[in-house]
This record gives sequence, structure tokens and C-alpha cells, in this order.
Amino acid sequence: DKKRKTFDIPLDFSEIHNELELQVLDALRQIPYGETVTYKQLAETIGRPRAIRAVASAVAKNPFLIVIPCHRVIRSNGEIGEYRGGADAKESLLKFEKEPFTKEPLIKKLPLPRLSQLGKPDL
Repeated sequence: DKKRKTFDIPLDFSEIHNELELQVLDALRQIPYGETVTYKQLAETIGRPRAIRAVASAVAKNPFLIVIPCHRVIRSNGEIGEYRGGADAKESLLKFEKEPFTKEPLIKKLPLPRLSQLGKPDL
């Protein structure tokens, strides 16, 4: 499988001073590729089971879209919910992660000249 599943780039968290937001960002990084969790499950993961709205707010403030995969968090009723990049983008990302990678040729098929056309300048 040739899909990038993790990012190992340095991230600058110096502008984030809220401890809950830092905990949420760390928990988001632990969600496995291709899987989803609910906002409730995320709140439970960080030990704040009653702070679902605060957790959802922290998810929405994620400054590192894609790299820290907040698109993997969905509503308890199974709906994909909101996404700062747009609901269509979130749906596409979730679908992309669930589908196996298939390599498509950039050029499907080039028309080849007939032998009788070889050497003719108007080819």
C-alpha cells in the first residue's frame, strides 16, 4: 500500500496554550488511519467524558488539518459532522482512507501510428 498514513514532520504548538486543546491534538494523532472515533469517545480518551462540547471545539480549532487527522472524528449518530475544510472534503478524506490504493496510469492508451504512416511529416 503506497498511501501515506502518518506524517513525521515537526509541528509548532507554541501558539496553543490551552491544556485541553493540546490533549485533544495528541489524542487525534493516535486515531489509526482509516478508522473513526466519535467526539464522545475522544472526550473519554483524554479522561474528560463530560467535556464533549469542549472537545469538539478543540477539534475544530486544529491548526494542522490532514497532518493531525481531525477528519476522523464523527458524531455519535454516525453522521460525519462539520469540518473546517468543508463537509465534502471530510467525506472524501474518510472515503480515501477506507479504499485500497489503486495505481492508475497517467495515460490510459496512446494511439500508435500505423506502419503505413511512419515516416510521413503530417503524422
